[in-house]
Amino acid sequence: MSEARANLWNIAAFATWSDSKRARIGSAWSVGGGSRVAETPVPFDPRVSRVLVPIHNDLTGWARIVWDDAPNYSEPAAVDTASVARWLVDYAAWFAGRQDGPDAFAAWERARLSLERLFDRPPDRVYLGRCGADTDYGPCSESLYLEVGNQQPTVDCPRCTHGVVVADRRDQLAAGVENYLGTARELSRLLSLVLGEDANPRMLWAYAKHGLIQSHGVRVEFDTLGRRREVDTYRIGEVREAARMLAADEAQRKSVRRIMRGSVAL
Repeated sequence: MSEARANLWNIAAFATWSDSKRARIGSAWSVGGGSRVAETPVPFDPRVSRVLVPIHNDLTGWARIVWDDAPNYSEPAAVDTASVARWLVDYAAWFAGRQDGPDAFAAWERARLSLERLFDRPPDRVYLGRCGADTDYGPCSESLYLEVGNQQPTVDCPRCTHGVVVADRRDQLAAGVENYLGTARELSRLLSLVLGEDANPRMLWAYAKHGLIQSHGVRVEFDTLGRRREVDTYRIGEVREAARMLAADEAQRKSVRRIMRGSVAL
C-alpha cells in the first residue's frame, strides 16, 4: 500500500517538472515545484510527451474507475497528470480491496519507472536553436539538433541545407541563459551537454561551499521514496564566471579540489 502511494507521489513530482525536462533539465531527483526562468529556449527533449501522454491516459482511466464505483468520491483539483496522480493517492486503499487493485498498483509502478528512466537518461540530442539562414521564403525557422557525443564542427539544416557552426551556436545559447537558475545537478547537465563545458554536481557544490557561487533560492524535490527536501538553486552565469576565475588561479583550484574530495550535496 505504501509503495503504491509512493509511486503516485513520484509520478506527480516527475509530471510537475516535465516542462523543465522538455527543456532537457534532468536529475536523479524528481522535482516537486518551481518553474523555468530562462526566456531563451534551452534544449528541447521530445521524449517527454511520448512518455507522459500514455501515463496521463492510464491514470485518467484509473480515475474514471473511482468516479464510477467509489462511494462519496471527491473530484480532483485539476485534470493534469500531476493532479490526478496526487488525487489517486487517497484511493490507494480503496483499490487494494478490489480485484483490479494489483493491476492498478503494477501500472503505477511501471509509470514511475518510465519517468525515472526518462529523467535519469541523458537526452539523445542537443538543441542548437533555429537555423535562421536567409532563404527565398524568408529566414529559415527549422530547429537544429546535434547528437550527444557528436564532435562535428558544423550542422547542416535539414530544411535549407545551410551549415551552422556548432561553437558559434553554443556561444549564442550561453549568452541567452546567463540568468538561468537551476540546481547543481541541472546546471551540470546543461553546461556539459549544451555548452560543452566541463562540470559535475560535486564541482558545483564545491564552488558553493568555497563561496564562489551563491544560492538564489531553493526548490523542493522528492526522492524515489517520496521524501522531501529543499535544494539550492544557482545562476548559471555565476557558475561559468567561477570556472573562468579558477582557470587562472591555481591556489583557488587546489582549494576547490580539496572541497570536492570530501564534499556532499549541499
